[in-house]
Amino acid sequence: MKINIAYHQNMYLEPITPVAKELSKRRYKILHNSPGGVITIGSHITDLVTWKNKTPLVFIDHGVLPRKGNINDIINLIKLNALILFSGKYYERLINKINPAYKNFKTIGNPKLEYFLKDQIPRNQVIKKYDLDPGKPIILYAPTWYHKAKHKPYSHGTIKYIKKIEKACMNYNLIVFPHPKDHKKKYIKYASLIELKDRTMYYFSASDLLISDFSTIMIDYCYFNKPIIQITDVIDRNIRKYKDKQQKYVKLEVGEFTKAHKLKKIIDLTLKNPDAHKTKREKWFRDVVEIVKGSSKLTADVIEEYIRKIK
Repeated sequence: MKINIAYHQNMYLEPITPVAKELSKRRYKILHNSPGGVITIGSHITDLVTWKNKTPLVFIDHGVLPRKGNINDIINLIKLNALILFSGKYYERLINKINPAYKNFKTIGNPKLEYFLKDQIPRNQVIKKYDLDPGKPIILYAPTWYHKAKHKPYSHGTIKYIKKIEKACMNYNLIVFPHPKDHKKKYIKYASLIELKDRTMYYFSASDLLISDFSTIMIDYCYFNKPIIQITDVIDRNIRKYKDKQQKYVKLEVGEFTKAHKLKKIIDLTLKNPDAHKTKREKWFRDVVEIVKGSSKLTADVIEEYIRKIK
């Protein structure tokens, strides 16, 4: 039996890949953007729209985080009658609020995070790879992508603040991980140590601190319960501009919030008090991600059950 995976960029394969491997073990043939599948799995709603009325649809979110577009995405997925696979209780409450009658959803955890946890790069290897100072903390900077479109006000990542980030982190080991959509942007040339091949998630275990804005990477990082700093310049501006109450920004209180020009002071304070927001990180993670280990197998089980149901 064949299963189609719909995607327009490799990053949208990440949450589906571990599930596809599990399904392959069960003798399903995996197709990519090809007809003939009994179902189509996608992690971006625009990919699923392409297969509307062609096969039943299954959605696995490519970025797990309470954020700007959750409500509209769920509304559109319901219109597509997709099987929506959520990571945790936060999303269950959201869908019950939007449409209590819709029951075509399951909680399956986070197969993407489970997949990346298997291949964490040891700290000593990271230090050797980049010739870092072993006596200094390792800071990861992983912003969401920068987008100028007025109709997407929350897709304005902070990569353009890289000069300020570099200056604030000059006394530490900083590794910059631009969003894949920003790999060709002019801003990244100002990063002294930049990683364009490996994904940020492989470096979680080796790091001491994550700097981001409102990227979905933050909830994944909460698994390790290490300090997080969110740069708010773009967030604050967008909140003032964005008037659609349905898409009100959800403030993820898992660490410190700061303007880019005040970052250095906040970094120093955060590294001295790494457990300051430990309880909040634990609470958010438990609510948003119900399962990590075993998530891929559970997702494959749910998809198999769904296939039997629609046949």
